[in-house]
Amino acid sequence: MIKQYPYVLLVCSMVGGGHDVHGNPIQPVEIWDQVSMCRDEANSKGSRINLVDGQAFIFDCLVQLPKTCPVLAVGTKVRVMQGDFKRQEGKILRFQPDQLHSRLWL
Repeated sequence: MIKQYPYVLLVCSMVGGGHDVHGNPIQPVEIWDQVSMCRDEANSKGSRINLVDGQAFIFDCLVQLPKTCPVLAVGTKVRVMQGDFKRQEGKILRFQPDQLHSRLWL
């Protein structure tokens, strides 16, 4: 059986950081949270997208998402996972919620 969205999209958030009571730096920790199911498609043709500032950019992959995916900010670090295997990782170049689904480009 073919699934429309067989993979998991994880979003990175940084937790902690700053300084302790003695002024020593505390390193922030990456926390990966699941936000949606997804499907990734490699950019094997070298297609370009226009970014918010109008700059044309060759992206690595397009990630298709269900309409229920929350809006994600440009620059957010994400991963596409297939079980324990990391299929894609990068920062969002563009996020577009459409009528029937959402898409993001890495």
